[in-house]
Amino acid sequence: MKKRLLLTLLPFMQSKRTPCTLHQCDVNHISLNIEDKIETIELFNIEVDDYHHVCQVLGRAKTIEVEHEEQALQHQVYLVVDDSLLQKDLLSQGYAHLKIANPTYTYGQEMIEASRHIRQTNGETKQLFQQEHATVAIIYWLIVMVMWLICIVSLKKHKLSK
Repeated sequence: MKKRLLLTLLPFMQSKRTPCTLHQCDVNHISLNIEDKIETIELFNIEVDDYHHVCQVLGRAKTIEVEHEEQALQHQVYLVVDDSLLQKDLLSQGYAHLKIANPTYTYGQEMIEASRHIRQTNGETKQLFQQEHATVAIIYWLIVMVMWLICIVSLKKHKLSK
């Protein structure tokens, strides 16, 4: 009984947050000072589209905490910036996209929801974009048809003049 309870609580006991500070951030990597040790980290389960924005957020942060996902490699972490999960914020704002939609990850469900929100917004934008392209395509088609008619009329006039 105790062993089963311990195994049930194990993920929660391992997911402790460790305070840290930003050491360096650029488009190639993020380095943090974690417990007086400089470590290069990777944001777990997202593909960042705009590292410039990430570096700005980390540079302005009052607090940064690292939290490890038990199913991830040691350098792949969650970052909690000013009491808000950075990955979730980046997903919901469109600065990143989700690698794997796995609800069993510690923050998996929250990240899926944040990703779903931006996909719905992008879906509406994409539909508008497609409608604009359809209008432009019709205009180009009309221009080509008019040019084709002009060529046919010119050719007929040229044949009649011979």
